[in-house]
Formats: sequence, C-alpha cells, structure tokens
Amino acid sequence: MTWSYSRRVKVQVQTVKQLATCGTPTSCDTAFQQVTINPSGSTGWHTHPRATFVAIAQGEGTLYNAGGTGCTGEKYAANSGFFQTEADNHVLRNEGTTPLVLYAFYLLPSGTPNTSIRTDQAQPANCPTISVSPSMGASNTIGRPLVALSRGRHRVFGPNS
Repeated sequence: MTWSYSRRVKVQVQTVKQLATCGTPTSCDTAFQQVTINPSGSTGWHTHPRATFVAIAQGEGTLYNAGGTGCTGEKYAANSGFFQTEADNHVLRNEGTTPLVLYAFYLLPSGTPNTSIRTDQAQPANCPTISVSPSMGASNTIGRPLVALSRGRHRVFGPNS
C-alpha cells in the first residue's frame, strides 16, 4: 500500500529588507568557492564585506553567529543552506565525523581581491564557550575563489531583522 500526503502552507512576510544592490551606479564582483571542513575543523571566526550564500553539499555543519545576546548554534545538513549578511561575525564548525563540503557564493564590492573575501575576527565576548583552536582548521581544503564581475542589475533581499 502506498500513502500520499500533501499539505498547502501559506506564508506571510510583513517586510523584507534589501541587503545589497549591484549595478549602476554601484558595481559588484561575485566569487564562488568550494570549501571542505574536516571533522573537528572550522572556518574560524570571520566576517564578509557583503552578503554570502552557502549551500551544504555533504556532511553537517553548525553555524554560530556572534550577534545578539547569546551564541546558539544552528545545524545545517546536506541539501540545506543559509546566508550571512554584511559584517555578521560567525563560525561554521564541523562537529560531525565526516567531511563537511560546502559551496559559498559571495557578493563583493567591486575590485575586492581574493584575500579580502573574508576578514578574520577575534573570539566574540558573547560566545566564550564556542572555542576555535588554531589546529581545528589546519587540514581544511579551501578552493581558490573564482571571481567574476557581475553584469546588469542585481538586488539581494533577506528577512527584515
């Protein structure tokens, strides 16, 4: 016997905040990168200059954001993803037993060199229990970013928070 079930869900969003616009007069660059984080590894605390979109391809990662009053982790498994807004201080840790593979798409200010796609940050005061030792990310594989100039007008939107 085969069962089938479907349900319609209605979602209402009251407001949406524009995160970035690329085009005339503000041009942007984009970069795409594959990252592999081995078990017990992490990205280290860091920020990005503009919005970043992440798709998890394999494994599971726990994302910790330093904003707000706490530092609760949110797990992301394969076939899921998330975005980080400009200047969100965060770390993605592989707390599992298999490699975590992700694809990151970066929206960047025009002319951003590969070395400035991320800015390392110190341990946030409101996240004292989320340790990131220097050895945690030592064996990670971070592919060279592929940077391409965006053409046309692009708008990036996210929840108004």
